[in-house]
Amino acid sequence: MKKILIILAILALYSCNAQESRTLIKIDKIPFDMNSGNISQDTLKIDVNGDGLKDILLQFDYEYNKINKVPKGNSGHELAIYLNNGQNEYLLKNVNRKALWVIHTSIFGVDNTTFCIVNEEGGQDPNNYYCYCRFDKQRDNWYMIKHQIKTFNTGREVLIEDKIYKYENQLAFEEVSFDKLFGKMHNDVGEPTPSLELIKVSKSIIYDSPNSPTKMYLIKGDEVEILEEKEEWLNIRYYGKKIIEGWIKKSDIK
Repeated sequence: MKKILIILAILALYSCNAQESRTLIKIDKIPFDMNSGNISQDTLKIDVNGDGLKDILLQFDYEYNKINKVPKGNSGHELAIYLNNGQNEYLLKNVNRKALWVIHTSIFGVDNTTFCIVNEEGGQDPNNYYCYCRFDKQRDNWYMIKHQIKTFNTGREVLIEDKIYKYENQLAFEEVSFDKLFGKMHNDVGEPTPSLELIKVSKSIIYDSPNSPTKMYLIKGDEVEILEEKEEWLNIRYYGKKIIEGWIKKSDIK
């Protein structure tokens, strides 16, 4: 029953706008073991093969638990391409089981034959990883034409790698693998060392928000990480027996 309800939910999600049609959109077979995961809502509806019809890029996520393990060779996510046949039906064209790796992912359209898969910064990794895939009519498939790595470790986005693939070296969509392309760089990223400031007063009250005090306080010599400044207030993080975040007066460390 759960499996049927999920499938119906997908079909309902992609029903046509009421102004255009009241007919339910038909989606071809689902490239996913319905007993092993669920459907995310990270989807995109754009033209990806240059025929003027909006297609569907649909992301599936596996559940991480002891019973439903991620199948061998998969990254935990699948990205499926459904092509619009012009008759209110979407036919499954291709599936990638390895491109989506980091928890935070997104997809955006570049033009009517190109889309970009983004594995975004998360945890200790300050990098965003971009894979650009373009439809090749002669080969009747999408191929990765470029990848980029951008970092936020300076507080702003900076391009640190931009690789364009020659025709003969372009990867077919289903072969694009985050682990093979970026795994080493992602795994080698160390934990960032925060810049810490010392409390200079005998007792520094911690506030939930400016002018809203709590019963917690810090003492002279405690070290805090500054997250944000707002007029005469500082949003801080304290690494003690447990991590505490809140606001203190700027004068407490100046």
